Amino acid sequence: ESSVSSKSFINVDLTFNNDGTVTYKQRVGKNKTTWDSWSAPVTVPASFLAPNGIIFIAKGNVTMRGVVNGQYTVVTGKQGGDGMGNVYIDNSITYKTDPRTNPASSDMLGIVADEDITVTYNNSRGDIDIHASMYSQNSGLIVENYSSYSTIRNMRILGGIIGTDAYATADYSSSTGLPIRGYRFIHKFDKRFLVGAPPKFPTTTGFEIVSWYE
Repeated sequence: ESSVSSKSFINVDLTFNNDGTVTYKQRVGKNKTTWDSWSAPVTVPASFLAPNGIIFIAKGNVTMRGVVNGQYTVVTGKQGGDGMGNVYIDNSITYKTDPRTNPASSDMLGIVADEDITVTYNNSRGDIDIHASMYSQNSGLIVENYSSYSTIRNMRILGGIIGTDAYATADYSSSTGLPIRGYRFIHKFDKRFLVGAPPKFPTTTGFEIVSWYE
């Protein structure tokens, strides 16, 4: 206990499974570069890990992917920790029941980060789908090393991104104006968010939406 208490940072690796469970592992560290080894992966019902629907890493980062079955909000805080408060998405994260084909879907995901929300670099990954409403307090959605990709591929977002900054996700040809490497940004708003939201996700409850343009 004394050893852990002296290490105030935590990194979490999180996979949502389509059966309603989550698989996670974690490591603690004294700073953003000095970490213990990862713990062994553990699989538990998501409702056990987050009975109120919120997975909160107070001072740390999370890397995530998977298939969301239920309603959850993943939050990373910085709390004065340099290099903390980030969310990394390293593969597709989608809803078990797609609301575009089944409007009765109740699956929802919120992602809230003090700092960056980053799609990590992986040249072999291909297209990526992200079903979530994302909120970055001090940054935005970043595609890591987008200029290093060998081709252009698609980043399909169902939900939304709220942030203070907008970042490039692809390189474009100077002659054609078309994207040539990185990720093409394809966004479709999840209209369910007009009337609902994942647990404790920041909302504008004091406003009324009178029109929406797509």
